[in-house]
Amino acid sequence: MKAILCVDDSRTIRKQMTFFIKKLFPDYNVHTFESGEVALAEIENISDELVGALIDYNMEGMTGIELAEQIVDKFPAGTVSIVSANIQDAVKAKAAELGISFIEKPCTLEKIEKFLKV
Repeated sequence: MKAILCVDDSRTIRKQMTFFIKKLFPDYNVHTFESGEVALAEIENISDELVGALIDYNMEGMTGIELAEQIVDKFPAGTVSIVSANIQDAVKAKAAELGISFIEKPCTLEKIEKFLKV
């Protein structure tokens, strides 16, 4: 089964993104984690085909870009996006080098749909 990874330290944002993804793609599994460290520890246990990852940039510990780099290495076929209200130009440049897109918070159904249709 196809799956999307959502990593955000806000429980509310994780629930919102899960709702949007399930509304658009009811057959997808959504795996949510509260930090990059937890996501990396659990990602090997995901047997689904990971087709995308939505990652908050500003989290305690590992940043979203650090997690995104590791996900891109492990799952190069998936689409990865940093989700944040405010991204610095240097971070955008680094993400562009890695092929990582951005979704500006607040997340909406339309923004999630556009990301997943890429």
